[in-house]
Amino acid sequence: MPNRTPSPKIRALEDLFQAVLEKRVNKAVVEASKPFSDEARPEDVAYLIDSAILRGVGFDLLKPAVSKLLNLLYDPLRAFRYAGGEVFLDSLMKENRGAIEVLAEARSAVASLNAAGTSRPPELERIRSFAERLGALEIHYLKKENILFPAFEARFPEYRCVQLMWSIHDDVRRSLRRLRELCEDAESMVSELNGEIGRLYFNIHAVIFREECIVFPILSGLMDPADLDDLFEESRAFGFCFLSEPEIRDLMSRSRRRPEEPEERPAILCSEGTGAEVPRDAEFRVETGSLSLDVLEALFRVLPVDMTFVDAAGRVSWFSNGPHRIFARSPSVIGRDVRNCHPRESVDRVVAILEDFRAGRRDHARFWLDLRGRFIHIEYFALRSPEGRFLGTLEVSQDLTEKRALQGKKRL
Repeated sequence: MPNRTPSPKIRALEDLFQAVLEKRVNKAVVEASKPFSDEARPEDVAYLIDSAILRGVGFDLLKPAVSKLLNLLYDPLRAFRYAGGEVFLDSLMKENRGAIEVLAEARSAVASLNAAGTSRPPELERIRSFAERLGALEIHYLKKENILFPAFEARFPEYRCVQLMWSIHDDVRRSLRRLRELCEDAESMVSELNGEIGRLYFNIHAVIFREECIVFPILSGLMDPADLDDLFEESRAFGFCFLSEPEIRDLMSRSRRRPEEPEERPAILCSEGTGAEVPRDAEFRVETGSLSLDVLEALFRVLPVDMTFVDAAGRVSWFSNGPHRIFARSPSVIGRDVRNCHPRESVDRVVAILEDFRAGRRDHARFWLDLRGRFIHIEYFALRSPEGRFLGTLEVSQDLTEKRALQGKKRL
């Protein structure tokens, strides 16, 4: 949807949303907007959220306001719920049904916890098991963040609703981590356990509604079936969550490329910017030697680091694809604005580093963190031509857990 002069409907919805943000919604406000709110479409909601983010409305304020707005627009929006038909979106819908089933099964565990009035080991074990099962949502969220969101950003100018959705993904992740911590402590308060479970239930259902009634309907109308099928091919590398083997086989049977068929390798590589075709048997030559493209490709696969290159314009243009990547990547990320590759809460720090590199204020930045019990080291390097022209940024990530534990020496 291009930038436009707001229609009477959009102006009415903007007024309603502003009333929600300012916490002055009442019956009169709702009734005044009703002729227009009853006609709300997914694109309208995406536009409202995008506009709010561009105006600088903080996510802490935006999250509850959007939830309230969607509650007011629930009936017209649910009429647009994605009806199915494309295997990629269908696979995500099936995973949503699985997540809802796990949430429903947790009700009995919560009821037992509340009936006991205290966090006894049996109740804690049931809650812990629930949290572990629900942790499979990570697969679903990674597919969205690395495949679905880039496709949406590339095709829908007012795409920033997915940034808000990503932030809610992170809220779910935090709640799951906290729930696991609470289950390790026999003294955990029932009220705190209930609070985290309640937040999980609310946020997961909120994300599912926004997927199925806003993002999926918009994207399915913007993409050709063949392009959506390509997204499913990418998603297979991430696996599936909450699905049975027969369900997975059914999805695979609908794919253009069957699981047993090897992926075709291109006979040529295109030299971007020149239109030249580079044969696969060509060599990469520098003053320190030469490598064939096949060897170069194999080299990147076995290096014990993940690498991603962001060009001078701030777009992802290449990543290494080893078998044990630390941070997920998919072909959909190519060409993506790097600002959209990070959660809202951390993107400003990334942008600041890239701006420093571009301005020549520094050439290197590094970080380290604990990720699921692994020690991860991350470095950013500014790449420059011999004349000093900024070419882009190389991100290098490495799991140093085992190397940090080395002691003594081991010689050849």
